[in-house]
Amino acid sequence: IFHVNWFRQGQDGKYLWPGYGENLRVIQWILERCEGHIPAQESPIGYLPTPGGDFNLKGLTLDQDALGELFGVDRKAWIDEFDNLESFLLDYEPRVPIELKEVLQRVQRELSSRD
Repeated sequence: IFHVNWFRQGQDGKYLWPGYGENLRVIQWILERCEGHIPAQESPIGYLPTPGGDFNLKGLTLDQDALGELFGVDRKAWIDEFDNLESFLLDYEPRVPIELKEVLQRVQRELSSRD
């Protein structure tokens, strides 16, 4: 399962990713990753493209700040997201699988414990 936020915005309110045809670059990375052709960096939310690695940036005019935001983990945003998910799942108790709860708790711990 892969998660992509095509609409992530920078401090200036502009979209960080150029979109449209450039989205194929993300799909290319996903396919190459699934086939085991390229490495990835482990993070609390899953695997990310490695910095300066195999993600195809050829011809893009993204500055380093934008790349950092695109390929980084906004811990506060993810902590908030998982807190909301935890609240949402309370409506489905006791049917929520224990495995899902364990993953949720593990990710929350990892996000909170890293600098």
